[in-house]
Amino acid sequence: MTIVLHAHLARYRRRSRSRGAPASEGLAIAGYLRKLGIPEHEYYAVVRGGKTSKDLGAVLAAGEVIELLPAMSGG
Repeated sequence: MTIVLHAHLARYRRRSRSRGAPASEGLAIAGYLRKLGIPEHEYYAVVRGGKTSKDLGAVLAAGEVIELLPAMSGG
């Protein structure tokens, strides 16, 4: 399973040289984001199964790809 960290969020990546960061099966999304040290204000959306998910308590499964999109501002 992989969590893809887009844009500046990639600086939180650990133990990986690719865009993705290795994740732990059975860990909730929120728990894994805390484990990586990513503050809540840094990300806007979590994409799971191609759809935006607000359920950060969902447990990560084998083979799953989660994308984390940064909070952005501008006009």
